Amino acid sequence: MKKVNFITAIAILVLAIACTKVKDPELAPASKATNFKEIKVDDQFKWNTTNSIILNFKPTVGDARIAVLKVTSEEGAVIYQRLQKAAEASNIVLQIPAHYTKLKVSFGGNVKTFDSKNSTINMDLK
Repeated sequence: MKKVNFITAIAILVLAIACTKVKDPELAPASKATNFKEIKVDDQFKWNTTNSIILNFKPTVGDARIAVLKVTSEEGAVIYQRLQKAAEASNIVLQIPAHYTKLKVSFGGNVKTFDSKNSTINMDLK
């Protein structure tokens, strides 16, 4: 019985010490903002969570195919898709999440990968 009481006392002591907050003045915030205007942010900080990209689909003269034009992330998330005639040009403005680095554009079986940091993507079937 003494052994159980001793172990219980040690367990309570360890829990009491482990749950005690240690106040470190270096970790405390300098001041708390009370409204949005008081928040100080570096001038280089980008607030955008999306990027605009223009997708230029270049037509292939004489090509009668109609297929799905699809834009996906590297992981396969569909960003945009529609039926597209191969012989017709189109310009599409896409809003993509800012953290995407690559985009896959496909038309039928033709798949190309593009850098999403560019503001324009030129897709042709050649």
